[in-house]
Amino acid sequence: RSATVSVLYCPLQPTMPDVHADLAKKAVVDSKELEWVASPLPGVNRKMIERCGDEVAVCCTIVKFDAGSKFDAHSHEMGEEFLVLDGVFSDEHGDYGRGFYIRNPAGSFHTPHSDPGCTIVVRLRQFDPEDQTFIKTNIFKLDQEINILHQYKDEVVTYYNIPAGGSIPKSPSDSLQELFIISGAVVAQDGDSKVTYDDGMWIRVPANTPLPEMLAKGDGCKCLHRSGRAGKKQ
Repeated sequence: RSATVSVLYCPLQPTMPDVHADLAKKAVVDSKELEWVASPLPGVNRKMIERCGDEVAVCCTIVKFDAGSKFDAHSHEMGEEFLVLDGVFSDEHGDYGRGFYIRNPAGSFHTPHSDPGCTIVVRLRQFDPEDQTFIKTNIFKLDQEINILHQYKDEVVTYYNIPAGGSIPKSPSDSLQELFIISGAVVAQDGDSKVTYDDGMWIRVPANTPLPEMLAKGDGCKCLHRSGRAGKKQ
């Protein structure tokens, strides 16, 4: 599954500005409020959560495939990670419905398409090249509150399935941390105020800054957490 293919995923226009590229700063993004941006390929649109670079970018992006849309074959020089939020994402390796977490290491390649359409949240060019682990798992079939999906050196990726009233566990704060709310909501203490983070929101805090205490509301909260990052100075 390793090859050299000329077309790269997430081909962004070189004139587009960086988005939340300073990793020394806290960032909070509600992806529901972002505008869709057309990709160079028909039927594929994106919302930019974080990016740094020109056409080949370190990025975190919501990508929407219309029914029948596709990408050309491409490789991932520094890896790709994505979670299917709805619909069915397909490539030559399989069909992945809602809840599938896919990790394609540096040097991997594929030819994505979606027959019924789908939406994914994808992270690019943030892997250690020596980490050659492929992962494909449906996180919604995991029955623990805390599910470590992957760990390599300083990077840890965890799926939290927190019941109402439960708290998101504290993680060591010596590395950058990111949290993406898949569904549900949490209430966080931010100074003297309480803030609600709900589905589609992304929170990033720099190294040596802990995430605030977060308690799940309503029916609970499902979220994807990661600490540490390769591919770009933290």
